[in-house]
Amino acid sequence: MGVFASRQDLIASYEGELTERQLVFAETKILEAEALLMTLVPRLAGGPAAVPQLVRTNATRAVCAAVLRVVRNPAGVSYQATGGYTTRLSDNAATGELFFSTEELAPLRQRRRRVGVLGIAPVRWSA
Repeated sequence: MGVFASRQDLIASYEGELTERQLVFAETKILEAEALLMTLVPRLAGGPAAVPQLVRTNATRAVCAAVLRVVRNPAGVSYQATGGYTTRLSDNAATGELFFSTEELAPLRQRRRRVGVLGIAPVRWSA
């Protein structure tokens, strides 16, 4: 079981029914996704207790989104042809690998605060 996301979080985030086989596969991917997320956002390495509730919720959402992308398309199929119809999946869905989008990482990354700004400009000499 993951520290930020669980099997129940994944089930709640999915729009349909996950099979037991998909859930077993997803549990492994949850651990991998959390390890990747903690590497990309080092402040999460301390676990859920080390961050505010809002960050925990966003971490759960990001992990579930990354895992569900892989569960939906584990082989990384980029397009399908059935009869006379061809369906192209988005590039994000077609990777078959765990990743976090910029939008998923943005709420997790701590913004640096500026204390002040000192503007210095060259002296303009009038003639």
